[in-house]
Amino acid sequence: PHFYNIQQALDSTYGFTSTSPISPEGLTGMNSWRVFTFRHGIQSQYGDDVLGNGLQEYVTSMEEIDQRALAKWIQWRDIAKKQGRSTLFGKLFKPENTGYIPVRKKEAWNESRGNDATTFPLAIAATAYVKGVLDHALREGLPITYATEDNTWQFQPGKRIILPNYATRVALDEQAMKYGMEKKGDPRLRDFHAEVLAFAQQGLKHEAHYLDPFQQIYNTGENPSTKLMKELRNETYINGSASHVDAARANRCLRRDYLDSLPVQREIQQCVA
Repeated sequence: PHFYNIQQALDSTYGFTSTSPISPEGLTGMNSWRVFTFRHGIQSQYGDDVLGNGLQEYVTSMEEIDQRALAKWIQWRDIAKKQGRSTLFGKLFKPENTGYIPVRKKEAWNESRGNDATTFPLAIAATAYVKGVLDHALREGLPITYATEDNTWQFQPGKRIILPNYATRVALDEQAMKYGMEKKGDPRLRDFHAEVLAFAQQGLKHEAHYLDPFQQIYNTGENPSTKLMKELRNETYINGSASHVDAARANRCLRRDYLDSLPVQREIQQCVA
């Protein structure tokens, strides 16, 4: 379960990749409305006792992941039954696909689900980030332990990994959700990812250049969401809410960045071929 837990600890990586600074209602003020909506939407609708999509405690076994999924599925099934939607729920959902937890256990791998749809270089960087950490840990046979105190972690190349506890991860999540990698707010997020980034770079060795987009965002403090809001403020955007025209401009900017990233995609495809 250690590698599953590492991916849980790295969940706030979406602070590098977020592309959703505008909510469906046109609200701003969050760097990742997508994560905010997924993680807090269930509780706001059905109460705090409902098993939602937020951060989870570390697991002690892979079987525990299945047990959690089943418990959530049963609870959501009962809610659907009260609403007269049992048939539809039964057709669409199974324990393994109910809800949208940050890391989902798959047959042959674990799926990190916090990152927004983003440009190709950032998608590759997000994958390389996790790969670099796991490769380093496996290659060096590093001990993986768990912090008991808040604000404590270690990613020491060639020595050890100490994963942050739940309370610290919640603080990192809140910072990433609100500010991304901006140089304001809680400094722990940037401190954490500076350490992990150096660790992952050593784990990747000759593939470390795939992390260059993350390094650039760390240096500038500007992920795609931050850049989008910056561009909108230079046009007609008014702080606090965004119009459908602002949303269209944001989509236009994202498409421009996507087209700019296509050469990188072709390069990767050629390497794979």
